[in-house]
Amino acid sequence: MNSFENIARIMWLAVPRTKLSRKLVASAVYRWYKKNRIPEKEVTTAEGNWSEKEKVVVKYKKKWRRISKKTKQAIEQLLERAPVYKERTDKDRLRTDILFCRLAYGFMPFEYLCYGLEEKDMVGRLEYLSDCDKMLHFIKLNSLLDIDVLKEKHKTSAKFSDYYKRDVIKIGKPKDFNSFQEFTKKHHEFVKKPIGLSSGSGRSIAFINMDGRDKRECFNDLISSGKPVVLEERVIQSKTMAAFNSTSVNTVRCIAFHTKDGIILPYALFKTGRNGAFVDNAGNGGLVTGVDSQTGIVDTDGYSEFGERIEKHPDSGLRYKGFQLPDWEQMLRICTEMLNQLPEIKFISWDLAHTEDGWVVIEGNAHGALFGMQLVYERSFKKEIEEIMRNTKTIIK
Repeated sequence: MNSFENIARIMWLAVPRTKLSRKLVASAVYRWYKKNRIPEKEVTTAEGNWSEKEKVVVKYKKKWRRISKKTKQAIEQLLERAPVYKERTDKDRLRTDILFCRLAYGFMPFEYLCYGLEEKDMVGRLEYLSDCDKMLHFIKLNSLLDIDVLKEKHKTSAKFSDYYKRDVIKIGKPKDFNSFQEFTKKHHEFVKKPIGLSSGSGRSIAFINMDGRDKRECFNDLISSGKPVVLEERVIQSKTMAAFNSTSVNTVRCIAFHTKDGIILPYALFKTGRNGAFVDNAGNGGLVTGVDSQTGIVDTDGYSEFGERIEKHPDSGLRYKGFQLPDWEQMLRICTEMLNQLPEIKFISWDLAHTEDGWVVIEGNAHGALFGMQLVYERSFKKEIEEIMRNTKTIIK
């Protein structure tokens, strides 16, 4: 669980829900995020002088050890796995600049690669919406006191059961065994999701088949970490979606904003997994494409987590661009109806899967990444997001 989620969880328990408390909490967390950035004056100096950049990185690496440690691990993974970096002989210089971009602008290492930040100057880098920029924007849009219903997967499924259309239970203690027994009588196959983790993390989601397994032994394994988990009835996707890859549930991410003029759904993505993978996230080799949010037609090629462009799915051979996603009007209606039920949430990313009976919701993300949009369209969406925000009632200015 990251610092943002820890703070949100504490506030959920301790702070009353009023207009003032929502504003005070948002202001406090906004300042917390804002202070973990290198001051603009030092950024400007460092961008014009490499030796100054090295000094600044050393200085703030010590000051923000937690941030730099996590980023260092991500940098090493990127340098080891990204094809364009594997054979580079100047990796120390890359490490310095990638970490600088994290501490100065809030870019994650994978964003550095996919946005081509190595070739950009300060002006070019500031044109892109970084992961930290995104968090600062969404702290203004979404009440941190009201996102618990989206962070706790079992609460989300309970509130939107008409759209989830499947059984979901939470287990975490020995007393939950009876619920587990009843659940597994109905569902011999199911999905395990730890509470509070985002969908798509290969480490967070597991497909479980009860064939030949002792129920008590399986239950004990599931709760052995001491942390509660959510078990969901398996989603069986439609043949149309399974044609891209049948082992993963291939999903659409619909990005929605509740503006002063009503709900708008300006962006959408289509994610497909690879053969043998259960999830469709990029970290497991999945590919993401852009979708025309008005028509549901895929309008870009596929992109990997390293920014590689791929015209056809590597396993099925199906071409991405031009593919019509099914029952698109139904998908748009579902996303609109759900956001209407969350008055304190102004931005959300809904993940949905298509079945033979129509669309079902996989989950909602109260601060989902916009990285995919900037990746597949190979441009910045920063100005567009800021324009949407100007027409949205925010918690703080």
